Amino acid sequence: MSSTGDRTAEAVPGPAPTLGGARSTVYVPMLKDDGLIGIIVIYRQEVRPFTDKQIALVQNFAAQAVIAIENARLLSELRESLEQQTATADVLRVISSSPGELEPVFQAMLEKAVRICDANFGNLFRFDGEKLHKAAQFNTPAALLDALTRRGPFEPTPGSSLDHVMRTKQVFHTADMVAEGVRGLSPKLGGARSQVTVPMLKDDALIGAIVIYRQEVRPFTDKQIALVRNFAAQAVIAIENARLLNELRESFASYKTPGLRNIVVTAPYFHDGSMQTLWDVMDHYNKGDGITDPWLDKDMQPLALSEYEIDDVVAFLASLTSPQYKDVGDQEYARQLAISKVSRSQRDTARAFSPKLVQPAPPPL
Repeated sequence: MSSTGDRTAEAVPGPAPTLGGARSTVYVPMLKDDGLIGIIVIYRQEVRPFTDKQIALVQNFAAQAVIAIENARLLSELRESLEQQTATADVLRVISSSPGELEPVFQAMLEKAVRICDANFGNLFRFDGEKLHKAAQFNTPAALLDALTRRGPFEPTPGSSLDHVMRTKQVFHTADMVAEGVRGLSPKLGGARSQVTVPMLKDDALIGAIVIYRQEVRPFTDKQIALVRNFAAQAVIAIENARLLNELRESFASYKTPGLRNIVVTAPYFHDGSMQTLWDVMDHYNKGDGITDPWLDKDMQPLALSEYEIDDVVAFLASLTSPQYKDVGDQEYARQLAISKVSRSQRDTARAFSPKLVQPAPPPL
């Protein structure tokens, strides 16, 4: 705290007495954890020193001001934290509602990153091991977007932020792309100045990058960069989940029960192609519980079809061939029939002609 009886009597009076006519003054520091965060100054335009009680009152106001500043800071951080948590939750909702679809996920991430970090525009790129592919964009200036679209997959310009990220796999933050000579299309066509590029890494391998830009010189904060890093991590998880889901779908598709239409021309049979003819297929199912397979129902029974019945079933299946495939179907039927006369690897003669088991009668209602 400093109190002056007459500012005009000081060797260097300053602007307050010369421009404002100040004579008596009091300076009260605003302190937080012994660090100066502001000053309250009051003046009188006459020589009349402030009393101790008046100075104590100003000190009390200074303490209240420090509390108000801290409360405002905490409230701002709370709002920022809630906004970030909401954005993360929104992205997770998009991920859960779009299984296997990456475009809406990338779009949601990029839009949230740009808006919450108070950036102007952003781009998300996928990396295939050799080249970068534009996967999403938000609010990108038309000239820059057109250039990126026309360029297609590309190798980053040497000295650009993407080049730096590809080489180092580290975040690249630039306060002023123009002043620092960072090369690339975004400063020239998008007016980009401050920017941050965050790598998308899976097992330490680069699979993409998120870039957000400001069209003014205003560096991003550590918290904003951390948010983009979080989105980058979520993007990697989304990519991996999509890959696993697609593999699962393909796996299910490989075990899908085929239709009977044109079945005679689709040999070999079963998901692994282990059955060469329709007679092999019928012999396989004719075994019933004679098949050693832990995945089959314990109540599996033999069909016990005779040779004539098996021939009739195969002939029926062959009759389901479309007219446009009739010639091919007739040839394939004849080929399989000839094979069946000399090779029936799946046949179990004993079971083929054994009596069918009688199912127990249902209990009375």
